[in-house]
Amino acid sequence: IIEVGKYLHREDISMKNYIIFTLSFLLSLNALANEPAWIKSKPTNPIYYTGIGMARISDDNDYIQRSKELALNDLISEIQIDIESNSLFNRQEINREYFEEFKNEIKTSTSATLEGYELVETWNDGTYYWSYYQLDKEEYNELVASRIADATQHAYDFWQKGNQLKQQGDIIGATHLLLNALKQIENYSNRYLPYTDDMGQTINLAVEIFNSIETIFKDISISADPETISFTPLS
Repeated sequence: IIEVGKYLHREDISMKNYIIFTLSFLLSLNALANEPAWIKSKPTNPIYYTGIGMARISDDNDYIQRSKELALNDLISEIQIDIESNSLFNRQEINREYFEEFKNEIKTSTSATLEGYELVETWNDGTYYWSYYQLDKEEYNELVASRIADATQHAYDFWQKGNQLKQQGDIIGATHLLLNALKQIENYSNRYLPYTDDMGQTINLAVEIFNSIETIFKDISISADPETISFTPLS
């Protein structure tokens, strides 16, 4: 009787495991059947920048924020591609090392000014949590264009005043103003920044500012007065 009881007990456990396995399998099939299309293939949309993020589900809510951050980074990568394709910084105008430095800072500057994005949908399969965000391209570009227009106007004013001081021989004052001009556009200097002055002449403002700074230091020469310095070593 004892042996039979042990046998039945083992059979009972096996049946429970089988039922649990079967239910888990069916739930997995159901999750796969209901899985959104954007999980399998990232949407491409001419109207929106899109970003998808995935984080492993944990006991706290950090995975939700992590999923969002990854989705926004993915979205920013699309913006970065647009910026690079329209950038006027290249080998001919700015040395390659400087270009690479700005290229690496695109994501940081874009992330700091990113707004207007919206959550489209979330999904979790019990193991991972997914987030899908989008950003209207036209609205974003209009916002950035407005900011760039304001920044370039301030930069142009500083640039003109800096060049005037340079012509007057005030190198320190000119350098200060030109660096202020550069400061105005530092978040956008990896973009194409045309500026049209009152005479109707269009210039590449970022490049002109860099050129002005470069010529200041080219024109500076350092010499000792008197030319000969003598000293007596201590005995």
